[in-house]
Amino acid sequence: MTRRGKFNSPYLPTRLSKPVMTWPALDRAAWSRALACGSPLEPGGWASSWARMSRHKAELDYGDWLGWLERQGELDLTSAPELRATPERVARYLKDLQSRLSSFTVQSRLQGLGDVLRVMTETQQFRWITRAAARLRSRAVSSKNKRQKLKPSDQLVDLGIQLMTQANILYETRAHAAALLHRNGLMIAFLAYCPLRVANLAAIVIGKNLVKRGSSWGVIFAADETKQRRPLEFPFPSSLEAALEHYLECYRPILASTGAHCGSAGQALWISQDGGVFTAGGIAQAIGRLTKAAFGVEINPHLFRDCAATTIAIHDPGHVQIIAAILGHTSGATSERHYNQAGSLEAGRQYHAVLAETRRKRPKNRGVGRDI
Repeated sequence: MTRRGKFNSPYLPTRLSKPVMTWPALDRAAWSRALACGSPLEPGGWASSWARMSRHKAELDYGDWLGWLERQGELDLTSAPELRATPERVARYLKDLQSRLSSFTVQSRLQGLGDVLRVMTETQQFRWITRAAARLRSRAVSSKNKRQKLKPSDQLVDLGIQLMTQANILYETRAHAAALLHRNGLMIAFLAYCPLRVANLAAIVIGKNLVKRGSSWGVIFAADETKQRRPLEFPFPSSLEAALEHYLECYRPILASTGAHCGSAGQALWISQDGGVFTAGGIAQAIGRLTKAAFGVEINPHLFRDCAATTIAIHDPGHVQIIAAILGHTSGATSERHYNQAGSLEAGRQYHAVLAETRRKRPKNRGVGRDI
């Protein structure tokens, strides 16, 4: 179990996206104009109404594009953003993305590039990029059967716990690899209990989003930090609190003090293998790779939400109304009513109890690998 390849295989390089501060001056200026707030007399930039999560994703997507241009030796610092995005160049960028990423990730990054260019130029001249992204998404949806990928959430919890157990065994001989393994296991188990959108998962900051009240931990997001523009609050799973505190006290400091970007993560909860902030793209890759190794199918972070909803519907149909609150949905009168009845805190506690009871009752020979 301690062979080098066994534990290194799940780890992939973090996303190579250029941070905004390193963008060419013309790009930074155009993005700043797009984000500028308006007034009663003057309209704001085309991206001024975007939520914080949408802005962050857009910056990562556009940073990917600039990073790719730089690696190709084609990043002209004096060229306007719209002049770089030629059909021939975008086609090569797309081909590179398709060679190493899933179809959904490819279409998402292409969509992000088109969206940023649209708001930077305040024109529709790059609709050909977003149309291409839409075609890619329609093909990706039709070529996959989501149902076949779903696994019971209690199995996802078990996978996370198994990885953390392996990390404790590995710690004496390879502390850094053990820290990565524990981090990934904690993320998977936590996401099974609390199926956040991956952008929120990656954005958790200790003391701001992850807070301790008395002896218990909780997770809080302000309205401007969520896709639905609603505040979100839920308890950290009590069964994982010991693992969280072990990560904070032992493994996170190892990761934060190692690598080319050590010391740059601030109070971010999740730390990458090079000491920086673990991005949403990096998290998705790690989780996809580990679930593929365990189940034979890649379960991306967004599918954890489907797994949670299905688990509730099967194992606790009497409380199916908590699904909306667990997922942070607010669309529709019924979902809104259920959200108000359950509340995200109480819904979280109810769902955690469902998983605990399901894991307790499960026969010992029905572990990781069972289908929903």
